[in-house]
Amino acid sequence: GHTEGLLLDEDELRQWPKLQFACLNGCSTKRLATQLLASGVQAVIYWPAEVSDATASSFGTALIQQMAHDADIKVCFQQACENLQGSQVMPELRQKREEAAGKFAYRRGEYTWLKSAVDIMDFNSNTPGGSDELKRRIEQLKLHAPKELRPRCDEVIAEIKGKTNTLGVYRSLIDELIVDGFLNKRADRKS
Repeated sequence: GHTEGLLLDEDELRQWPKLQFACLNGCSTKRLATQLLASGVQAVIYWPAEVSDATASSFGTALIQQMAHDADIKVCFQQACENLQGSQVMPELRQKREEAAGKFAYRRGEYTWLKSAVDIMDFNSNTPGGSDELKRRIEQLKLHAPKELRPRCDEVIAEIKGKTNTLGVYRSLIDELIVDGFLNKRADRKS
């Protein structure tokens, strides 16, 4: 969506006191990136201008896939940008301190489950055998997901069972699972 004028108020910023990294994968998010950096976020990826949904989606998917394998955000960013050759607009990475912002407080591969979730979001289950393949992919996600999210994978499977058009159903449920996974990680780091 268009986020050119989006800024957070002080109460919203205080909700994320330990936020180290943000990826603002939407149009014209430079002002919000600047605000987040000023509030203490170590590194922010943003788009300086309008970007098509397809380009932003391609970049976001590539970034998540890279983060599943590497803890260095600069390397992940550069590799994700390689997928955008020929794009008229490119995302930008701003870091507060080069040496501190590259690696964050997560272990390499900690977000493997997230890559699996994004792959599921991109999967079209409305093909012959698609429902079975979708269930298999969700079972794989369950193996890698944080243990508090594993029952949610079973809920997704139960929700789509017996339905012929599952595309919108499972995408919204997986999207909720991704958001909850990050919120749980945030809560873990606060305590």
